[in-house]
Amino acid sequence: MKWSDPKYLIVFLITLVLVAGEARYDILGGYDRLATTLGICIATEVVLSWWLRGRVANIASAYITGISLALLTKPQANILWPFALGAFIAIASKYVLIYRLAVLRNAIVGGPVLAELAPITGPMYQLFVFFMVTDPRTTVSTRRGRMLVVAIVALAETIIRLGGDFQVALLRPFYPSPPILALAIVGPIAMWWDLYRQGRKAT
Repeated sequence: MKWSDPKYLIVFLITLVLVAGEARYDILGGYDRLATTLGICIATEVVLSWWLRGRVANIASAYITGISLALLTKPQANILWPFALGAFIAIASKYVLIYRLAVLRNAIVGGPVLAELAPITGPMYQLFVFFMVTDPRTTVSTRRGRMLVVAIVALAETIIRLGGDFQVALLRPFYPSPPILALAIVGPIAMWWDLYRQGRKAT
């Protein structure tokens, strides 16, 4: 584990924002919710990775999943079990998918597909797909344009991930969060082009 890795700085900053936001604005509804999701996510990750892989996996991914769940889960009552259940399902589902993809990979061709598909089961990716990429205020005006932008974002993320796999130095600053940074690059350019086209049509 290299603590100089940029992803740990991102995790620290997100945690700092959450702790400060809860203290000032009560954005989570209580620190016990954050502690529950983080605790269950990390514990599930440790147990399942040790049981199925024979070693304890890096907990950074589980930590980020716990943070995402704490933000997204909003039960009506002051209860904790939805956080605990959601945290367990979020991590366990990743291992179910890994197992099924491993069976499929062994039956067909194999390759690095497993490692690239597993992250889509986590809440962080669901937040990205259903809230960030599709936010009406930051997407282009036409349906065809939105479909094209999503495809380009996916392509940009793929390039960043492949760059990480092959240790491309030029793409190193993008490794900590490929989907977010892909959207940050493609989104503003797409919006600028869309506004430019609308301006030309208006004149």
